[in-house]
Amino acid sequence: MNRGAEPHEMDFYRIPPGRSVEDLFAWMDAGEQGPPPLEPVGGGGDFHAEHEEWFPLDLAPGRYVILCGITQHMRDDGL
Repeated sequence: MNRGAEPHEMDFYRIPPGRSVEDLFAWMDAGEQGPPPLEPVGGGGDFHAEHEEWFPLDLAPGRYVILCGITQHMRDDGL
């Protein structure tokens, strides 16, 4: 449920061994050159205030993070 007033995205990433979310931010700051350090595994598109999304994901065991793909939101409150 997006309880905020702004639209958000919900993107799921697998965190490979030896990597962290900070690696993703560093990759973004460097101009997103080369492959991203986290592995995208699915997610939803934009969802607006007071809406919710449901979708299936088949995730292998591991570490994952859910981020809002809107860049400034990811920095402010995307985790």
